[in-house]
Amino acid sequence: MTLPPFSMRSVRARLLLATVISISAVGVSLIAQTIAKKGHRIEVLVLGSENQEHSTQRVTALLVPALAKEGFNFSWASDPTDLNASNLGKYDTLMVYGNFESLTPAQERALTAFVESGKGLVAVHSASDSFRNSTAWAHLLGGQHESHQPGTVSAAVTQVQHPVTREVAPFETTDEAYTHKGLSSDRTVLMDRTSGTKREPVTWARTQGKGRVVYTALGHDEPTWQKPEFQALIRGAILWSVGDSVRARWDELDMPAISYRTSSLIPNYERRARPPRLQAPLSPQNSMKTMQVPPGFEVQLFASEPDIIKPISMNWDERGRLWILESVDYPNELHPGTPGRDRIKICEDTDGDGKADKFTVFAEGLNVPTGLMLWNGGVVVGSAPDILFLKDTNGDDKADIREVISTGWGTRDTHAVMSNLTWGYDNHIWGTVGYSGFSGKSGDKTLNFAQ
Repeated sequence: MTLPPFSMRSVRARLLLATVISISAVGVSLIAQTIAKKGHRIEVLVLGSENQEHSTQRVTALLVPALAKEGFNFSWASDPTDLNASNLGKYDTLMVYGNFESLTPAQERALTAFVESGKGLVAVHSASDSFRNSTAWAHLLGGQHESHQPGTVSAAVTQVQHPVTREVAPFETTDEAYTHKGLSSDRTVLMDRTSGTKREPVTWARTQGKGRVVYTALGHDEPTWQKPEFQALIRGAILWSVGDSVRARWDELDMPAISYRTSSLIPNYERRARPPRLQAPLSPQNSMKTMQVPPGFEVQLFASEPDIIKPISMNWDERGRLWILESVDYPNELHPGTPGRDRIKICEDTDGDGKADKFTVFAEGLNVPTGLMLWNGGVVVGSAPDILFLKDTNGDDKADIREVISTGWGTRDTHAVMSNLTWGYDNHIWGTVGYSGFSGKSGDKTLNFAQ
């Protein structure tokens, strides 16, 4: 048997699934396919950049999980070319945070039309220092960055009854104190700070056409974004910016209540004063409500417990069947040299209703398998220290060939073993491996690497 060359990169594993989403919580496992479905959540497009100071991914990671539970749906973009009528039309509001050089005339027109048609704009911190070539952008925001000074900022709420700041308490944070120029007279200042002998605005709102705009100078980096008061500000800004009709439709959503409890199942590796807590499991139906999917899409249940348990990796075959690695042993039950309790299961929809109704155990006795890729009529499975090839030769959907095609993959930490096996366009099998590393042979070469 021959295989395409095997290649690994020592990077963090990230499983990317285009149409399949897996949620695993205590008591609940869910696999779903995205499909169009009625209902509305607030659609937010985040236009951000990834520089050292203003990392959109880092800061929105502090905000999005909580808002997703309330029916906010976030999408990300990093290129102003996404500011076009076709794309913007999918969203209720645009959030801008990061550093951008310029806007083209076409992007200006699309963005202005988006807001004036009744959509929202939430601009955060360095957004007022972006697109400096655009007078239309400065007009939308109601001002432009002039200077800033890092330090402690004490933000006071000046409009306690405004919808944006109604749930926001005054707070102090380590941030950058911005001053602005070209401030428009049609702004409603919602928050300000002391600057010498005067008060400097830090958050304001304005309208343009039928649309609503909120700008806050706060939000330089994580110390501010992790503040509950700042998160309440962004939440209020989004809800007000989308307009009353969208807000009313959002109010009608039936979102599940999320609860947490202390549990010995959650280790406190970082010795936090308040240990991490365990989220109470949701039903598959409620889990689907909190998933982040592209605008206009929802999810439909394909398979759930008790038909499947603890899926850790999955892949589709040419017949539309879903192959799942079920790992009961992961992460703490590693049994070198002895059979484990993990297995490969084939999930099949035999009546065409979009739900799996046939479940076949293809192979069992595996121990902490972490990657699965279909190849040559069988499957390549990563189960450190080995990579295995399993195949059914008599048509009963049960593996009767089992070969080790590579060995030496590290097991010192199951969280850092190789995973995410993918057949690349270059005819290599690609995967990821962490600091558990590899020590063994690749062809006629002896390799040894670990982080």
